[in-house]
Amino acid sequence: IMINGGHLEAMGKAWPDLIDLTITNVHTPLSGNPLIKLADLFDLTKDLTSLQNLHISFDGRRQGQEQTFDDVKNGDINPANTNLKWLDVGWSLKDRDPDAGSALGQIFSAWWPDLREVRSSTGLGQGWRGVKDLIRRRNYDTELKGTFVAS
Repeated sequence: IMINGGHLEAMGKAWPDLIDLTITNVHTPLSGNPLIKLADLFDLTKDLTSLQNLHISFDGRRQGQEQTFDDVKNGDINPANTNLKWLDVGWSLKDRDPDAGSALGQIFSAWWPDLREVRSSTGLGQGWRGVKDLIRRRNYDTELKGTFVAS
């Protein structure tokens, strides 16, 4: 089955109470490029309001998705899901430039404010270190602020 963004949105509407979802190796057969784009992740998770764990391969590169990255810079992003805690990026692709991890981390933080961890079960985790670190720092800062507020 070749799953694309339209399928994901339909899945989100069909299974709003789904807690755990795994969709891997969703690439075009000839080019090997992912069929799922960043905006598709937003569309999927906005309807899956109970989703806590998402394992999915997607295209996290800027090319062809400039609007999503620009939305972060402009602050034009609203949360998609406030329950998502864990994101496994699987075989996902991202740019290799120094700012790529930060940009994706900002997107994920805005879309999923309660995201606790980004991981890669494929062993490709090194390439996603910047994203992982940004999410960890954000969580640490949030917990630290909560400690001071509660005192």
